[in-house]
Amino acid sequence: MKRLLLAAVLVSTLNAQEGKNAWSIKTYRLPDPGLVGGFISSEHGQLKAPPMPAADAKEEAIIEFVKKSHFAVRDRLTAEGITLPPGTLTAFDPANKTVAVRTTQDTHDRISALATRVERELSKFVVCHLEIIEADAAEVRTAVTKAMTKADHRDAWEALDALIPANKARVAASLRLETKSGARATAEGGEQRLYNSEMTLDESKRSSTANEERRAGTRLELEPVIGPDGRTMEMNLSVEHHHGPPLDRWDTINVSGEKTVESPLVDFHVARVTTGLTMLGGMTKLLGIWRPEGGDAAQNAGKLQAAFLTANIVTLLPALDTRVEEILRTHGEKVEKTPSAPPAAPAGAPKGIITRTFHLPPDILTMDDPNPSMAAGGAALLADPFAAAPAEAKLMVRMTAMDILKSKGIPFPEGSSATYTASTGELLVRNTQPNMQLVEAFIASRKQHAARTLVTTVHVIEGDAATIRKLSHDTAALSDHSAAWKGVEQAVSEGRLKILRSTFTEGKGGLRSSFVSGVEHVYTTETSVSSVESSHSSNTGGDDKNKPANVSNVTIQGSTPPNFTSAVEMREVGIKVEHEGVIDYADPSAVEMNFSVEHHYAPPSTTAQPPPAGDKTIRPLDRRVKFHQAQITTGTTLASGLPRLIGIWRPEGAPEFEGGGKWQAAFIRVDVVPVER
Repeated sequence: MKRLLLAAVLVSTLNAQEGKNAWSIKTYRLPDPGLVGGFISSEHGQLKAPPMPAADAKEEAIIEFVKKSHFAVRDRLTAEGITLPPGTLTAFDPANKTVAVRTTQDTHDRISALATRVERELSKFVVCHLEIIEADAAEVRTAVTKAMTKADHRDAWEALDALIPANKARVAASLRLETKSGARATAEGGEQRLYNSEMTLDESKRSSTANEERRAGTRLELEPVIGPDGRTMEMNLSVEHHHGPPLDRWDTINVSGEKTVESPLVDFHVARVTTGLTMLGGMTKLLGIWRPEGGDAAQNAGKLQAAFLTANIVTLLPALDTRVEEILRTHGEKVEKTPSAPPAAPAGAPKGIITRTFHLPPDILTMDDPNPSMAAGGAALLADPFAAAPAEAKLMVRMTAMDILKSKGIPFPEGSSATYTASTGELLVRNTQPNMQLVEAFIASRKQHAARTLVTTVHVIEGDAATIRKLSHDTAALSDHSAAWKGVEQAVSEGRLKILRSTFTEGKGGLRSSFVSGVEHVYTTETSVSSVESSHSSNTGGDDKNKPANVSNVTIQGSTPPNFTSAVEMREVGIKVEHEGVIDYADPSAVEMNFSVEHHYAPPSTTAQPPPAGDKTIRPLDRRVKFHQAQITTGTTLASGLPRLIGIWRPEGAPEFEGGGKWQAAFIRVDVVPVER
C-alpha cells in the first residue's frame, strides 16, 4: 500500500511538473522604456523594438517584424536575468506597450513578475465610486453578514445590486471621484441650503437675520495613498449623505402681550461616516448602514440604506490591444515551430524544482516573532539603556530573501533560489515540492501578523423589560455572548424583539472612526428683548479739533418697538458611534477597544410655557428643550467575531414608554479581517 501511495505522489508531482513545462501563449503589459525608446545591449549595441506592421501588411513583413521584435525582447529579458528556453518566441507592440510570449509556464512566471514590476513604476491614480443603495432592512442586514469577516465586500454589493432590476432596491445616491496618491479630493451634489442662525425682529415685523450655509445632499471626501507595491492603499475618507429632505419648522422664542414671537428653524436628516481603511486596488468596501428618515414615513418603514465605495488603482496606460498576440498565434509557427516536448533540464540541475510567486508586504520576511510587550497599534518598546549611541559605528549585514528563509531552517539545494522584489512585493521561489511547502508554512505564519483591519457592528434592540433583563443576567459572567445574540435574532424573526438601529464601520487599528445617523436638530439657545431709543444731543466746546467735545444736554425723543433676538445651535439626534481599536500583537484575535455609543430613543421635545396673565407676576417665557438619550463610553477587550452586550436602559420621553414596559439594549461585535483577497 505504501508503494502505491508513493507511486501516486510521484505521478502527481510529474504531472504538475509537466504542466509547468507546457507551452502556451500569454500577453503582458510591459511598459519598458528600453524596448519603447531603445537600449544599449552589451553584445549587439543599440537595440529598439520595431513598430507594429500595418493592418494590411503582407505576410513577409509580419514575419520579419516578429523576428526583429523577438531579437530585441530576448536581449532585454536576458539583461533582466530571464533566460528563455529554446522554442520561446515573443512579439512586442511599442505603441500599446504589450508583449505576447510563447514559452513554458515556468518562464511565464518570471516574465509576469518582471511585467508587474515595470508596470508598477508608471504613474497611477485612484478612481473611486460611491454608491448608496436602499433596500428592505432584512436584505441589507444579510448583506452586512457577508461583509463582516471579509476584506472585500463585493459580494454584499452584488447581492443588493441584483435587487435593483426587480424594483426591490434603488440607488439613493452615486458619486464618482478620481485623484492622485496623497491628494485630498471632494465630490458633492445636492441642494445648497441657507438657514437662519441669528434673527432680530420687532413688532412692526422688521427683521434682520444672519444665515449659515449647508448642503443637503451627498458629499465624499477622501485622501488615498498608494503603497510601494502598487496594489495596496491607505484611504482616509468621510462620507455624508442626507437621507431625507430638510424639515422646516417654527419655534416660539418669546411673547409680547397676547402675541407670540417665532423663529424659523430647519432640521437635516443626515448620516456621516469618518474612518481610515487599508485596502487593495479593485476592492469594494461597505462604509455604513442607516435608516432613512424624513419625507414619507410609510415609504421609509422597514428600509435601510448601505453605502459602498469601490476604489481602483489605475495605471497610466493605453487600452489593451491584443493584436500583437493575434500576430504571434497566426504567424509564430512560420517563424519558429513550437517544440513538441518540454525543454530539457540543464546538465547537473536537480530534478523536481518548481517555481512559485508570493505577494508579500515589504517587512513580512524580516518580521520578528510576536513580542508580548508590543501592541499592533505601534506602541514602542521601552528604551534600552545599554543600546549603542546613535553616533556609534555599527556593522550592517544585508540579508537576501534566500538568507532569511535559510535562517528559518528551509533547505535550498543546488539550482534553487529565492528573490524578493520590494517594488512589487513579490517573492519568487524556486525549490523542491517538500521545501516549497516549508516556505508556504513560514509565509502563512508571518501573514498572521500582517496588515489587518477592524470591522465593527453595533445593534440597538428593543423588547419587553423581562426579556432585556434576562439577557443582562444571562451574560453577566460571560465574555462570549453569541448564544444571547442568536436568541435575539430568533426573537426578532418571531416579532418578540425588534432591531431599532444597526451600524457598520471599518477602520484601521489605532485610528478613531465615527458614524452618525439621524437628524441634525437645530434649536434655540438664546433669546433676548431690547428697546432701541432715538435721542438728540447738543455739544459745547470742542472748537479746537484736537480737544474732545463736552456733552451738556441729551433729550430723549421717543423709542421704537422692542426687538426680539434669538440664536441657535445644532445637535445630532439619532445614533452616534465612535471607536478606536488596537489589535493585540501577541494575540491578533483580541482587540483593545475604546468606544462610545449614543442613542436617542425619542425625538427632542420642546415646551414653551407663556407667562401668567396679569400685572402682579412677571415671568419670562419658559422654554425647555429635552433630549432623550442613552450613552455608553468605555474601554474593554473584545474577541474577534464574538458579539458582546454592552448596555441596557429604560427609555422615556414618548407615550409608548410610559409604565416602563419596554427596555432597550446594545450589542457590539468587532472582526479582525486580514487585508487580502
